[in-house]
Amino acid sequence: MRPSVSEEGLGVDNVYYDNIIHICVYEGKNSLYAKDIRKQMFEGIVPDDFLQWAILSDMDFCGVDASGYHYRATICIPDGASCYMVNITIAKDGQLTYELVQ
Repeated sequence: MRPSVSEEGLGVDNVYYDNIIHICVYEGKNSLYAKDIRKQMFEGIVPDDFLQWAILSDMDFCGVDASGYHYRATICIPDGASCYMVNITIAKDGQLTYELVQ
């Protein structure tokens, strides 16, 4: 929920539903990685006061290299202009690393 004020000056609570993005990585028929990505996973990376009002807006696949599978998560406040972008790398052993895009 995000509280706001209408044009008439009335308090309004807008309800936004957060995304849960499921990532599956397969090699042939073998599942190498399968996990739900939720905004709570970005605690400690994105400031808590921002994360409280934000939603996990989008997840883009960026590519694969020797260090793993690369994604970029976008965490935004609905109807707002600010967003945080976080690079996620899934290593071949299934470990996730996060890096805030500056």
